[in-house]
Amino acid sequence: MKNKRNLLNAPTGLSAFFAKLLTVRTKDGPMKGGRWSLKAGGKIFRVIQGRYEVDQTQAFVKEVKPGDCLLDVGAHVGWYSLLSSRLVGSQGKVLAVEANPRNYWYLNRHIQINADTDNIDAIHLGVADQKGVLQFEAGTGTGTGHLAEGDAEDAVQVATDRLDNLIADRQWEPTHIKIDVEGAEVMVLKGAEQVLKSHKPLLFLSTHGETIKQDCMAFLSELGYQFETMAGKAVTTEKDFICRHLS
Repeated sequence: MKNKRNLLNAPTGLSAFFAKLLTVRTKDGPMKGGRWSLKAGGKIFRVIQGRYEVDQTQAFVKEVKPGDCLLDVGAHVGWYSLLSSRLVGSQGKVLAVEANPRNYWYLNRHIQINADTDNIDAIHLGVADQKGVLQFEAGTGTGTGHLAEGDAEDAVQVATDRLDNLIADRQWEPTHIKIDVEGAEVMVLKGAEQVLKSHKPLLFLSTHGETIKQDCMAFLSELGYQFETMAGKAVTTEKDFICRHLS
Protein backbone atom coordinates (compact mmCIF):
# COMPACT_ATOMS: atom_id res chain seq x y z
CA MET A 1 0.00 0.00 0.00
CA LYS A 2 2.79 2.39 0.92
CA ASN A 3 4.50 1.98 -2.45
CA LYS A 4 1.25 2.63 -4.32
CA ARG A 5 0.61 5.78 -2.30
CA ASN A 6 4.08 6.98 -3.27
CA LEU A 7 2.89 6.94 -6.87
CA LEU A 8 0.52 9.76 -5.92
CA ASN A 9 2.65 11.87 -3.56
CA ALA A 10 4.69 14.80 -4.82
CA PRO A 11 8.30 14.48 -3.65
CA THR A 12 9.39 16.45 -0.60
CA GLY A 13 12.56 16.88 1.43
CA LEU A 14 15.48 14.68 0.31
CA SER A 15 13.29 13.02 -2.26
CA ALA A 16 12.64 16.36 -3.96
CA PHE A 17 16.33 17.30 -3.62
CA PHE A 18 17.49 14.19 -5.48
CA ALA A 19 14.69 14.51 -8.02
CA LYS A 20 16.03 17.97 -8.88
CA LEU A 21 19.69 16.91 -8.73
CA LEU A 22 19.62 13.71 -10.80
CA THR A 23 18.90 14.79 -14.36
CA VAL A 24 19.95 13.51 -17.78
CA ARG A 25 19.54 14.59 -21.38
CA THR A 26 17.75 12.73 -24.14
CA LYS A 27 20.35 11.45 -26.58
CA ASP A 28 18.47 11.30 -29.88
CA GLY A 29 15.19 11.84 -31.69
CA PRO A 30 12.88 14.86 -31.78
CA MET A 31 13.44 15.45 -28.04
CA LYS A 32 17.24 15.32 -28.32
CA GLY A 33 18.87 17.47 -25.64
CA GLY A 34 15.77 17.55 -23.47
CA ARG A 35 16.45 17.40 -19.73
CA TRP A 36 14.68 14.82 -17.55
CA SER A 37 14.69 13.78 -13.93
CA LEU A 38 15.93 10.23 -13.41
CA LYS A 39 13.41 9.93 -10.58
CA ALA A 40 10.40 10.76 -12.76
CA GLY A 41 9.64 7.13 -13.45
CA GLY A 42 7.90 5.65 -16.44
CA LYS A 43 10.01 4.31 -19.29
CA ILE A 44 12.95 6.52 -18.34
CA PHE A 45 15.58 4.57 -20.28
CA ARG A 46 13.56 4.87 -23.47
CA VAL A 47 13.26 8.59 -22.77
CA ILE A 48 17.05 8.83 -22.41
CA GLN A 49 17.59 7.03 -25.71
CA GLY A 50 14.92 9.12 -27.46
CA ARG A 51 12.90 5.97 -28.13
CA TYR A 52 9.83 6.66 -26.01
CA GLU A 53 6.59 5.53 -27.70
CA VAL A 54 8.08 5.83 -31.17
CA ASP A 55 4.86 5.54 -33.21
CA GLN A 56 3.00 8.11 -31.11
CA THR A 57 5.98 10.46 -31.06
CA GLN A 58 6.32 10.33 -34.84
CA ALA A 59 2.59 11.00 -35.20
CA PHE A 60 3.07 14.22 -33.21
CA VAL A 61 6.05 15.23 -35.35
CA LYS A 62 3.99 14.68 -38.49
CA GLU A 63 0.77 16.35 -37.37
CA VAL A 64 1.73 19.24 -35.02
CA LYS A 65 2.98 22.39 -36.74
CA PRO A 66 4.30 25.84 -35.72
CA GLY A 67 1.53 28.05 -34.35
CA ASP A 68 -0.76 25.17 -33.35
CA CYS A 69 -2.53 25.01 -29.98
CA LEU A 70 -2.36 21.59 -28.33
CA LEU A 71 -4.17 20.37 -25.24
CA ASP A 72 -2.38 17.48 -23.47
CA VAL A 73 -4.92 15.64 -21.30
CA GLY A 74 -3.16 13.16 -19.06
CA ALA A 75 0.20 14.85 -19.50
CA HIS A 76 2.02 12.49 -17.10
CA VAL A 77 5.52 13.95 -16.54
CA GLY A 78 5.61 15.87 -19.79
CA TRP A 79 7.06 14.01 -22.78
CA TYR A 80 4.31 15.05 -25.18
CA SER A 81 3.90 18.49 -23.62
CA LEU A 82 7.61 19.22 -24.07
CA LEU A 83 7.63 17.69 -27.56
CA SER A 84 4.60 19.76 -28.54
CA SER A 85 6.24 22.87 -27.11
CA ARG A 86 9.09 22.39 -29.57
CA LEU A 87 6.76 21.64 -32.46
CA VAL A 88 4.34 24.57 -32.03
CA GLY A 89 7.14 27.07 -31.37
CA SER A 90 6.90 30.53 -29.90
CA GLN A 91 3.68 31.34 -31.75
CA GLY A 92 1.89 28.23 -30.51
CA LYS A 93 0.50 27.11 -27.16
CA VAL A 94 0.41 23.94 -25.06
CA LEU A 95 -1.99 23.35 -22.19
CA ALA A 96 -0.82 20.38 -20.10
CA VAL A 97 -3.39 18.87 -17.73
CA GLU A 98 -2.45 16.23 -15.15
CA ALA A 99 -4.44 14.88 -12.20
CA ASN A 100 -1.78 12.86 -10.35
CA PRO A 101 -0.06 15.16 -7.78
CA ARG A 102 3.27 13.34 -8.15
CA ASN A 103 3.29 13.45 -11.93
CA TYR A 104 2.17 17.07 -11.88
CA TRP A 105 5.23 17.93 -9.74
CA TYR A 106 7.56 16.29 -12.27
CA LEU A 107 5.70 17.87 -15.18
CA ASN A 108 6.37 21.30 -13.72
CA ARG A 109 9.96 20.37 -12.95
CA HIS A 110 10.58 19.32 -16.54
CA ILE A 111 9.04 22.55 -17.79
CA GLN A 112 11.36 24.50 -15.47
CA ILE A 113 14.62 22.79 -16.51
CA ASN A 114 14.03 22.83 -20.26
CA ALA A 115 14.54 25.86 -22.46
CA ASP A 116 11.86 27.71 -24.45
CA THR A 117 8.90 26.31 -22.54
CA ASP A 118 7.12 29.61 -21.94
CA ASN A 119 4.42 28.40 -24.33
CA ILE A 120 3.35 25.65 -21.86
CA ASP A 121 0.67 26.21 -19.22
CA ALA A 122 0.36 23.32 -16.74
CA ILE A 123 -2.80 22.66 -14.70
CA HIS A 124 -3.38 20.20 -11.85
CA LEU A 125 -6.84 18.90 -12.70
CA GLY A 126 -8.80 15.77 -13.49
CA VAL A 127 -10.69 16.01 -16.76
CA ALA A 128 -14.15 14.45 -16.72
CA ASP A 129 -17.74 15.04 -17.83
CA GLN A 130 -18.61 17.20 -14.83
CA LYS A 131 -17.16 19.89 -12.61
CA GLY A 132 -16.57 18.60 -9.09
CA VAL A 133 -14.26 16.31 -7.12
CA LEU A 134 -13.40 12.67 -7.83
CA GLN A 135 -10.99 10.09 -6.47
CA PHE A 136 -7.72 9.59 -8.34
CA GLU A 137 -6.51 6.06 -7.75
CA ALA A 138 -2.91 4.83 -7.89
CA GLY A 139 -2.10 2.25 -10.56
CA THR A 140 0.78 -0.18 -10.87
CA GLY A 141 3.16 2.49 -12.17
CA THR A 142 3.50 6.23 -12.62
CA GLY A 143 1.52 6.17 -15.87
CA THR A 144 -1.41 3.96 -14.85
CA GLY A 145 -3.24 6.02 -12.21
CA HIS A 146 -6.82 6.91 -13.08
CA LEU A 147 -9.98 8.66 -11.99
CA ALA A 148 -12.25 6.37 -9.98
CA GLU A 149 -15.82 6.70 -8.80
CA GLY A 150 -16.57 5.93 -5.16
CA ASP A 151 -13.97 5.21 -2.49
CA ALA A 152 -10.59 3.74 -3.36
CA GLU A 153 -8.00 2.74 -0.78
CA ASP A 154 -4.96 4.10 -2.59
CA ALA A 155 -6.40 7.37 -3.83
CA VAL A 156 -6.43 11.14 -3.43
CA GLN A 157 -9.19 13.61 -4.16
CA VAL A 158 -8.73 15.81 -7.22
CA ALA A 159 -10.78 18.64 -8.65
CA THR A 160 -12.39 17.85 -11.99
CA ASP A 161 -13.85 19.87 -14.82
CA ARG A 162 -15.08 19.54 -18.38
CA LEU A 163 -12.82 20.46 -21.27
CA ASP A 164 -15.68 22.61 -22.57
CA ASN A 165 -15.36 24.77 -19.45
CA LEU A 166 -11.56 24.78 -19.50
CA ILE A 167 -11.38 25.91 -23.11
CA ALA A 168 -14.16 28.50 -22.76
CA ASP A 169 -12.55 30.04 -19.66
CA ARG A 170 -9.24 30.47 -21.50
CA GLN A 171 -10.82 31.46 -24.82
CA TRP A 172 -8.69 28.85 -26.55
CA GLU A 173 -9.09 27.47 -30.06
CA PRO A 174 -7.38 24.06 -29.84
CA THR A 175 -6.07 22.53 -33.05
CA HIS A 176 -5.03 19.25 -31.38
CA ILE A 177 -6.01 17.33 -28.25
CA LYS A 178 -4.05 14.38 -26.88
CA ILE A 179 -6.03 12.12 -24.52
CA ASP A 180 -4.35 9.38 -22.49
CA VAL A 181 -6.31 8.95 -19.27
CA GLU A 182 -6.23 5.24 -18.40
CA GLY A 183 -9.90 4.43 -18.83
CA ALA A 184 -11.58 7.83 -18.42
CA GLU A 185 -11.62 8.49 -22.17
CA VAL A 186 -15.41 8.50 -22.55
CA MET A 187 -15.83 10.97 -19.67
CA VAL A 188 -13.25 13.27 -21.24
CA LEU A 189 -14.89 13.15 -24.65
CA LYS A 190 -18.39 13.75 -23.29
CA GLY A 191 -17.09 16.76 -21.38
CA ALA A 192 -15.56 18.13 -24.58
CA GLU A 193 -18.55 17.81 -26.91
CA GLN A 194 -18.88 21.53 -27.61
CA VAL A 195 -15.14 21.90 -28.21
CA LEU A 196 -15.19 18.99 -30.64
CA LYS A 197 -18.22 20.40 -32.49
CA SER A 198 -16.94 23.98 -32.63
CA HIS A 199 -13.21 23.57 -33.23
CA LYS A 200 -12.94 20.05 -34.72
CA PRO A 201 -9.43 19.48 -33.33
CA LEU A 202 -7.36 16.52 -34.40
CA LEU A 203 -7.24 13.97 -31.58
CA PHE A 204 -4.42 11.72 -30.44
CA LEU A 205 -6.47 9.17 -28.52
CA SER A 206 -5.27 6.19 -26.47
CA THR A 207 -8.02 3.79 -25.45
CA HIS A 208 -7.92 1.26 -22.62
CA GLY A 209 -10.07 -1.80 -23.22
CA GLU A 210 -12.25 -2.90 -26.13
CA THR A 211 -15.51 -1.59 -24.67
CA ILE A 212 -14.04 1.86 -24.08
CA LYS A 213 -12.54 1.84 -27.57
CA GLN A 214 -15.91 1.06 -29.16
CA ASP A 215 -17.71 3.66 -27.03
CA CYS A 216 -15.16 6.32 -28.00
CA MET A 217 -15.41 5.48 -31.69
CA ALA A 218 -19.20 5.53 -31.59
CA PHE A 219 -19.27 8.92 -29.85
CA LEU A 220 -16.71 10.49 -32.17
CA SER A 221 -18.26 9.01 -35.32
CA GLU A 222 -21.51 10.81 -34.46
CA LEU A 223 -19.52 14.05 -34.41
CA GLY A 224 -17.98 13.43 -37.84
CA TYR A 225 -14.62 11.91 -36.94
CA GLN A 226 -12.78 9.14 -38.75
CA PHE A 227 -9.94 7.01 -37.39
CA GLU A 228 -6.47 5.90 -38.33
CA THR A 229 -3.87 4.15 -36.20
CA MET A 230 -0.63 5.75 -35.15
CA ALA A 231 1.27 2.58 -36.07
CA GLY A 232 -0.32 2.35 -39.52
CA LYS A 233 -2.03 -0.95 -38.71
CA ALA A 234 -5.67 -2.01 -38.82
CA VAL A 235 -8.02 -0.03 -36.59
CA THR A 236 -9.55 -3.26 -35.32
CA THR A 237 -6.28 -4.44 -33.78
CA GLU A 238 -4.89 -1.23 -32.25
CA LYS A 239 -5.71 1.02 -29.29
CA ASP A 240 -3.93 4.29 -30.18
CA PHE A 241 -5.57 6.48 -32.81
CA ILE A 242 -5.44 9.70 -34.73
CA CYS A 243 -9.03 10.94 -34.94
CA ARG A 244 -9.53 13.37 -37.79
CA HIS A 245 -12.68 15.33 -38.52
CA LEU A 246 -14.08 14.73 -42.00
CA SER A 247 -14.63 18.43 -42.77
